[in-house]
Amino acid sequence: MIHENEIPATTEIHSPERKAGSFGSIGTLILGMIIGGALVVGLGNVGAGNVGLGNVGSGRKESSTADALRQAAYEGARAGAKEAAGAAAAAPAAPVAVGPTAESVFQVEHRRANTLGSANAPVVIVEYSDFECGYCKRFFDTTLTQIIDTYVKDGKVQLSYKHFPFLADSSLPKAVVAECAAQQGKFWEMHNALFSGRIPAGSDAQINTAAAQLTGELGLDAAKFTACLKDDVVRKRVLADSDEGQRVGVRGTPSFLVNGKLLVGAQPYAAFRIAIEQAIKN
Repeated sequence: MIHENEIPATTEIHSPERKAGSFGSIGTLILGMIIGGALVVGLGNVGAGNVGLGNVGSGRKESSTADALRQAAYEGARAGAKEAAGAAAAAPAAPVAVGPTAESVFQVEHRRANTLGSANAPVVIVEYSDFECGYCKRFFDTTLTQIIDTYVKDGKVQLSYKHFPFLADSSLPKAVVAECAAQQGKFWEMHNALFSGRIPAGSDAQINTAAAQLTGELGLDAAKFTACLKDDVVRKRVLADSDEGQRVGVRGTPSFLVNGKLLVGAQPYAAFRIAIEQAIKN
């Protein structure tokens, strides 16, 4: 996966279904025909050579032998081609990767605890992000506040955050930390702490310890927060966000759905303004 700030929406990464696999049913058919044809030519040439080198008395016998060899080769070629054709018909069709287009519109659910703005806002932006992503931090540092001040506070945009952790081993535990804060209504406070570097990268235990030290400052119940960090349901919720992102065409972070249409990368505020204004008009 990649996290560049400018990638087309249909760019694919880690696509197992597109890896080179078997030769393919059509290739098998062609290969069978080629092998059969080679047998025909090769054996035919052997027969012809025997006739040319034989004496007059043995010519008819040699010719009969060559004819028999050629006939056997033709039968073998036909049998090989027939078998290859049967295999081609029986083989399952290769999967076709279909990426989202510029016109694709996706409807996804979002969690209120991870969402800012009015539920009646005409525009909904869903962000798929990774707390270890440099471009996601760039969006946080340069663009997020402008969107909130201009559109979220005015009731025009509802902004929801979803997890797409893939860049580092610490991406997933940091996402879990944010979700555990969300369970106590403090998602955005933890979101800001994570993107501000208050919780450095490290092992799961190191991240959890650093996050626990912020519970008092963020107004979290420390015991509930610590218990949540061990809850596998929360981890599955994070991974479900990531699976959903892949289904809607997310191939890197940050990526956004603006009223269901994919916008990729840490785009400047001007790009979001255009997308938002267009969505309001529509």
